[in-house]
Parts: sequence; structure tokens; C-alpha cells
Amino acid sequence: MQVTTGKPLVDAVRAGFVLKGTSFNRYCLDTGVDPSYARRVLMGITNGSNGLELVAKLIEASNAQPATDKDCEDERQVA
Repeated sequence: MQVTTGKPLVDAVRAGFVLKGTSFNRYCLDTGVDPSYARRVLMGITNGSNGLELVAKLIEASNAQPATDKDCEDERQVA
């Protein structure tokens, strides 16, 4: 599954942490991840193999339901 990066992913991950009673920044600080790096990775600005691993960890930790490339294709076909 290919996750679509960008602002919607950042928002989904942040919302997921809030729903769990914590925050994106708190998770990053607790796990030793630079929050600005994590944000760049979620935005798709930095996308190396370490970045892709971090995206997966952030999605899992936040229980986010991000849009996938397939979702985006389906929306384009409907429109």
C-alpha cells in the first residue's frame, strides 16, 4: 500500500495522536525523533528509506487512517 504524503497525512497523524490523548510533538520527543524531520517526512519532502520507515511508525503509533494512492485514484475517477 502506497500512502499519499502531504498535509492531509500530517493532519491525520496529528489527529490520531490527539484522539489518543497525546500529541505529535510529545510522541516525537518521547521516541527521540526530531519533530521537524518527522513533519518533512510526512509532507513527502524527505523520502529516503529511513523516512519511509518513520512514516509507517507514525501512522501505526497514531492509528491514523491516511489516504492511499488508490483512494486518490478512486476520487479522480468519480470526479
